[in-house]
Amino acid sequence: MDRSWMRLRNKLCKEYLDGIKSFMKVAEQCVNENNLVCFPCKECQNAFFKSLHIVKAHLKRYGIAESYTK
Repeated sequence: MDRSWMRLRNKLCKEYLDGIKSFMKVAEQCVNENNLVCFPCKECQNAFFKSLHIVKAHLKRYGIAESYTK
């Protein structure tokens, strides 16, 4: 997966939004038995499990944690 979108400051540009779409396809494969996934937004820092809907909203609002490497 191309990760260049993660460094973009404009969270409304096409490249960033396309990156979120790609990330979400991978995240869909990682949900737990409650349909929740741990995710690396700048706010949650991979510490909380949330629904895919919330993950997408957080990535748009806060961006992805700079330390995310997986």
